[in-house]
Amino acid sequence: MAQAPRWAVIVVRAWADAGGIRARLVGTDSEGGSVRSAAASPEEAALVVRTLLRELVPDLPSDAGPAATEATTQE
Repeated sequence: MAQAPRWAVIVVRAWADAGGIRARLVGTDSEGGSVRSAAASPEEAALVVRTLLRELVPDLPSDAGPAATEATTQE
């Protein structure tokens, strides 16, 4: 039997204030997992999103770029 496709929903709410960029991230996935995170910089927010997206394809090489991602998801 084919495995159901994995999916994730990630909501990012971001704003600027006197301290810089702030972001709140909420995510859920097809496995019933969820995450809530706050970030104080764009880099922190990007790391959270990257981590959540990488969970969709756990065996993706860590140095994978767009070409590697496309090849992995089309197999």
